[in-house]
Amino acid sequence: EGYIFADVHNPATYMMEKVNKMDELCDSVVDDIQFFIRYFDNSKQYVEETYAKVIALLKQFTLLLGKIRYNKCHAIYNKYYQPINDLISRLKDINSVLLDKPIKLSILYGSFNDIVMESDDIVNNVNNEISNFKTVEKTIVFTNPLRYQFNVVDQTLNEAEELFKKGEYKLAQEKLTYILNNYHPAAFESLKE
Repeated sequence: EGYIFADVHNPATYMMEKVNKMDELCDSVVDDIQFFIRYFDNSKQYVEETYAKVIALLKQFTLLLGKIRYNKCHAIYNKYYQPINDLISRLKDINSVLLDKPIKLSILYGSFNDIVMESDDIVNNVNNEISNFKTVEKTIVFTNPLRYQFNVVDQTLNEAEELFKKGEYKLAQEKLTYILNNYHPAAFESLKE
């Protein structure tokens, strides 16, 4: 009864100060709660996007290896098989981190972005090399009839074929470009298109 009696006789300004402090404290708690809600929502969205990207990258690598096999690019396959498998293994590790509870976001933030950058580089390199492979292959087939007309063409074509087998498509293309430009300029112009 003494406590109630003492509180009742406090001046109104004192009570208003207490109410204002409680109001500020409540606002601070509400701000913290809203911050954590946003943090969890952002984390959830990041994890879902990461999972979708992991699945998309795994699919992309499977298709890329299939594209290499389909085009019979043995040199490209030998060159990129191990790096692609390493990235696939790392993506599977990321996937297992995503499936474990609680999710360790610190692991995801650091390693996943690196994997995405490496993946983009490898995919671009492989696609460029496959494009070069197809161009060189087409040029070799197109230049083959000239082999029997000129000895220099035969020798240069043999060198280009060896470079082609080794996977040195740019050097092979340079040799073939030289042949066509010098011995069949009209064909060279048609192949450029």
